Amino acid sequence: MQHIRFGLSIDSGAGAHFSAAVGRSALGPLGLLTVLETHLGLLRAPVSQSERVVQMRQCLRAAMTAPRFYARSFEADELGSAATLLGWRDMWFEHGWSGTLAAGAGAGAGNRLADMAAVEALASSAVAPGLGRRLADVASALQHRRPQIERIELLDPLDDFPLAWRRVLHHLPVVDASMVEPAGRSGTMLRDLQDALCHARDGERASRLAWRGDGTLRVVRAETVLGAAQWQAMQMLQGHASHVVVAPSGGALLDAALAAADRPRLGLAGASTLRPALQLVPLAMKLLWAPLDFSALLQFLTHPLHPIHPMARRRIAERLADAPGIGGKGWQELLDEVAADLGERGARVMADVAFWIEHERFDPTERTPLSASLDRAERLVTFFSNRLLDEDPARRAAWHAGHAQASALRLALQALMAQGDDRIGPEMLNKLVAQASGRGSGNPLLDAQAGALPSVTDPAAVVEPFDEVTWWQLAARPIPAPYVWSKSEIESLREAGVELPEIPSLLERQARGALRPLLLARERLTLVLPPPGQEVHPVWLLVEGLLDKNVPIETVERALAAGPADGITPVKHETLPALRRWWQLPGGTVVPWPAKVSYSSLQPLLFNPYQWLLRYPARLQTSALLNMPNDFRLLGQLAHRAVERLYGHAGSLGWTTEQVAHWFDQNLDAIVDEEGAVLRMPGKRSELEGFRLRFRASLLRLHTHLQTAKVERVESEKEFEAETALGLLHGSTDLLLSFGGSREAVIDMKWAGTSKYRKVLEQGSHLQLAVYAFLQERASKRWPAVGYYILREGDLLTPADHLFPDARPVLQAEGATAALWEQAKATWRWRRAQIDKGAVELVVDGTEATDESAPPADAMVIEPLDARYNPYGHLAGWEFGR
Repeated sequence: MQHIRFGLSIDSGAGAHFSAAVGRSALGPLGLLTVLETHLGLLRAPVSQSERVVQMRQCLRAAMTAPRFYARSFEADELGSAATLLGWRDMWFEHGWSGTLAAGAGAGAGNRLADMAAVEALASSAVAPGLGRRLADVASALQHRRPQIERIELLDPLDDFPLAWRRVLHHLPVVDASMVEPAGRSGTMLRDLQDALCHARDGERASRLAWRGDGTLRVVRAETVLGAAQWQAMQMLQGHASHVVVAPSGGALLDAALAAADRPRLGLAGASTLRPALQLVPLAMKLLWAPLDFSALLQFLTHPLHPIHPMARRRIAERLADAPGIGGKGWQELLDEVAADLGERGARVMADVAFWIEHERFDPTERTPLSASLDRAERLVTFFSNRLLDEDPARRAAWHAGHAQASALRLALQALMAQGDDRIGPEMLNKLVAQASGRGSGNPLLDAQAGALPSVTDPAAVVEPFDEVTWWQLAARPIPAPYVWSKSEIESLREAGVELPEIPSLLERQARGALRPLLLARERLTLVLPPPGQEVHPVWLLVEGLLDKNVPIETVERALAAGPADGITPVKHETLPALRRWWQLPGGTVVPWPAKVSYSSLQPLLFNPYQWLLRYPARLQTSALLNMPNDFRLLGQLAHRAVERLYGHAGSLGWTTEQVAHWFDQNLDAIVDEEGAVLRMPGKRSELEGFRLRFRASLLRLHTHLQTAKVERVESEKEFEAETALGLLHGSTDLLLSFGGSREAVIDMKWAGTSKYRKVLEQGSHLQLAVYAFLQERASKRWPAVGYYILREGDLLTPADHLFPDARPVLQAEGATAALWEQAKATWRWRRAQIDKGAVELVVDGTEATDESAPPADAMVIEPLDARYNPYGHLAGWEFGR
């Protein structure tokens, strides 16, 4: 026979001492209902809330044979309306509804109740039972059978329970144990406060209590929640064994502080819909829609739990982060390489890629076939089910959570198909996914650990006295919301047997539950107030009103700073490294010099050596997290690709501008789809069209420049390599132009920056062009002309006005490019000599150049690099006093 303590607030756990007694338990409504259904043989297969909502939707639709009050809302959001009205129905049944209205009920209350009664005529057999209907079945069974329960102690007054529960409890051996008496020792500050609280609860007036510092009552406040958590963790090192923690909010932070203090976690992290296993289904469903959301696709591919082979999805994600598009030659080459690398598994993995990424996409306004979303849900169910026996408990819990979510979605979609639907829109699909996710899942790695103190998130869940009670973060909580029905509707519901509790009685119940932890403390009560500025719980307002005005509130920060006496180990303060101009490497340090050199590695070496040191010899990499390219870079890439493809066509150099314009109009969309499809996403249309108009004119101007200059051949992305004193120098130029008479020009294309690159050429600091020009000189024994083409503005910047008669000439000394290369070599020798001696310069804001910062006379002028593109900025050191 079972002995049960039953309360309305303890489904998520009861504040009771741990006990191994057989047949004794503390249960909330869901727990006791499950016990009763088990004893009475009423257990049924569980039905997810999302499936019940779909069932209710069908009933609402079928009931629309006449005008209904919910018609307009239902037309706008079928599942949202169904979920709301299902909530109404469940609440009414829990509070005593039988499914019908009394004769004439609702006549003065509008037609909403009559409409709900009409819907119920269908829903009674079509919608899986909710809590109220299940309780009605239990009450009916109890008339003929008795469960193996000896005694049920009610922790709340019987009148607080919904009517459906009262009908069940009428057949059970219940004892009223709802009255809570003070547990503190007589003569203590704690007991005096408890007595005063009881007087206030009973409506009696009480005089203010004089404060006595006997240690039985502590009031504490921290400036931050983190500080409060650290303090609380330290207190638990020294507290009573009989100790309960009430933590309605911020429990995850308290658990983190306990773990950091080497104390067992309380398991307060709670459930979340953002667990990795619950993210896969919504991401997979987002990929059904056109235009494709590339941010969602990148998140899908980089998700740690995935149905595509890790190597394949990683390489696809890297490609998409550089060129967000699907299809085309580059895409197919990537898939072929991945398949070849995977060997025998390649064909199966490519089939997975085709299913999850290369599938057909659907216009949201036309909706997607239900079969497409159901196929995905079924594939995910299979993916998760194959992992349900994982030996690792944390992973196994994640697989089970994902399997439950995908299964609930599959059942909901199957229910829609059974109701005759064949298509579904994004709003309805997202709603089904959210309902399938429910409240989320917990993290088994953050569950309560052995030796943890009892803890609750609801103060009313403390069910027995403890030597010590701590209410952590005594902040305000939400109050019961008013009903959505009018007074006449509520009266009609009452006539139909629905006994909805009055809002004042709900507030009284909440206040009564909040007093339980205060009254059940025997030796010490600790109240941890929220940080200043946050609203406090009404219980503190009541306590504050019962105590003298000079209540001593302890400051957590003062206790934390007190040192070892309060259980805190002092840590020696270490200052952050200061910003300075030079680093001196330890003696004997040998810096390895890369065998291959490019402009990308040469630029930081010459102008900011510490960036080069960290990037190349030290091999410090930036974050591996992938993201979509920014607009500036993306538009430049698309323009580069268009120029490359245009002049990859045989004979295109001889086309008229009309032919070039026609080619552009025919091919740009394909280039965007393959490498810049992010511009197809909502909100990007104007940017795409602006790029189309601006770059179309720019491409025609480039073509005109080439024809006017009588260019005979255009080579895109021409690669060079040559042995030099710097090492093996390599690079590729955007455009290598060949003229008659063995003349050539190296053109570097930039998306924007006409003024910037004109100045670079005028000052003779065009190092990138000098590197490419030198490589071409090694190949052809002639120094080529150089220039920049600014794609956004359509400007050709070059000092070679004799080759490009229509370009605006840039004034530059003859032989400036060859001279710049010689200066670069001299600068390289100077920097290498410094680094070989262990001296590394940091050319950053906040430092002053020294004598050693001055380059030799034959070297380049040192120009600071743009700090926005320096990933090692914080590693340079920190400024203080500014």
